[in-house]
Amino acid sequence: FEPCALTWRWEAALDRGRVVERYAIKLQEYTTCDDNNTSSAEVIEILLENAELTWVLNSTSLEPYMAVQFTLNSTDWPGLVPGSRYRAALRAISTHGSSEWSSWSCASGLPPFGYCLSVPDRPAPPRRESLLFAAEGGFRLVWDVVHHANETGGDDPLEGFVEYDLWGKPEVFHPDWYRRGGEPGEWRRLRRFASHRAQGQRVVPVAPAAQIHAWPETPLGAPWAFKLRLGNRNGIFGPFSEEVVLFSGSLPGPPERLRVGWTPRGFAELSWRPPKVPGVPTLKGFQARCSDRAIWTDAEPSAGTSSSLVLDRRLPPGPTRCEV
Repeated sequence: FEPCALTWRWEAALDRGRVVERYAIKLQEYTTCDDNNTSSAEVIEILLENAELTWVLNSTSLEPYMAVQFTLNSTDWPGLVPGSRYRAALRAISTHGSSEWSSWSCASGLPPFGYCLSVPDRPAPPRRESLLFAAEGGFRLVWDVVHHANETGGDDPLEGFVEYDLWGKPEVFHPDWYRRGGEPGEWRRLRRFASHRAQGQRVVPVAPAAQIHAWPETPLGAPWAFKLRLGNRNGIFGPFSEEVVLFSGSLPGPPERLRVGWTPRGFAELSWRPPKVPGVPTLKGFQARCSDRAIWTDAEPSAGTSSSLVLDRRLPPGPTRCEV
């Protein structure tokens, strides 16, 4: 995670209605914003010409505006120490002179919080908990534990400031969604919590998991999309993972009383009774296979279910195991 980088963003100053394109910025390492002991810390002052600035839309604001942005890394200034904290002050420079210095950046109390860290990596996407049955009307999600600072832009997870940020949205709302489709919902934050916490004298990982209740907001069995990102102590989040779409519902129980009969042509005919628990959404069909082939065969549905299947072949001599 070297070189580390600091990015500063501010609203452009105006001079008689014209945008100011030259600034001076001063940086200083600090511990707390009101700490007077940092007065002896090195202060670096940099003159910023327009060519060194980036103009961006500050979309994080409730009222977006064109912002000025400047990035400094430890290649530009070797005094930057990865993981250390820095504050900045600005003044605008025009043909009529220079403004007063602004207050220190830490005074706002808003992220980023001045730590010289990189942006966290893109994590693997969340997935359904494979050790548990699908939850009726909900999702049990898990994802990979974050272990190392090289995953979080240099922020050690064992210090307790790295966060998981899980977002989701319903894909459809209509009660008859599986026949008619529907409009997707809006992305929103579902869970945000620290990846590690103190437990006695140790720091232990928090289970990377979340249980999301989708019903009654959306119909039983309706699909939802999920994505995950990591944040560090700067209050900055990395890119989102790949999006995944999962279906809420409960799995059906196993078919019962499987039997094997024979047709006049000598083909095997499997028959069974539907499971006592049909699952959610409604059971739509069955698949069967025998040990002479690894491929599952769809049973032709009848009114949404089927209780028999004639194989398209004769079974080989000797013991054969079939399942549905």
